[in-house]
Amino acid sequence: MGDGGLAAVFRGLAADAARAAGNIAHSVARITEKTAEIEESNLRSLLDSDSRVAESFKNLGRDPAAGGWSGARYVRSPTQEAADAYAAIRASTGDVSSIARNTGIEEGVIAQVKNHLFMSEHDIPVGPGRIERGNFTADEHLADLWGKAGKGTLSEAEATEFRALMSHEYVESRLMESGLPYRSADPESWDDDGDIVFNPQHFGAHEAAPHSVTGSTRHWKALGLGSPEEPIAPDLSNIDGVVDAARRGLGL
Repeated sequence: MGDGGLAAVFRGLAADAARAAGNIAHSVARITEKTAEIEESNLRSLLDSDSRVAESFKNLGRDPAAGGWSGARYVRSPTQEAADAYAAIRASTGDVSSIARNTGIEEGVIAQVKNHLFMSEHDIPVGPGRIERGNFTADEHLADLWGKAGKGTLSEAEATEFRALMSHEYVESRLMESGLPYRSADPESWDDDGDIVFNPQHFGAHEAAPHSVTGSTRHWKALGLGSPEEPIAPDLSNIDGVVDAARRGLGL
């Protein structure tokens, strides 16, 4: 091959390389552009998501129409103060550990009670043969006890009541998990004024749990239940034994 032919070959190769380089540069540019578009799209989605989350937190607990707590479906409307207090408890992430530390009650018990008392919906009798699904109605006194327990400011009497409340709600929740209804909707459990009454023939987990103020199980005899093997410990460390005793007596 002559010098002219060889030069032509090199010129052809150079032109091919230039075209290839151009194609590569174009492809890289398109990839970069596409990546930027994807990243921009992802960023927009992320910002939109963050905006929605921020808006939900800003409006947490507020029903624009009624001005009340919308994060819970209460069967009976609570006071605004009670609803706001429950909203704060629901939103708190450090209360369980603080309460456990201040009261000596195991975190697992406190967490179970928080979920049961403040977070979850339940089947709640509202009259003879009538049941509605919703949250327990917010109660200012219970919210106050919970808040003081978290701050470590319970008085001696309040600390006793708080422990009784924890034992009641914990046992109640565990019995409900075992299939016992919260309370009975049987007509014989309601008086002529439409109020639920204690009926040892028709009762639920609320009645079978320790008394919510005293922590006593003395009423178990009326329900046909044997007493727990030992009194409830101040730190509720044997509370699962109370649950087991109630389950055995109820055949759960």
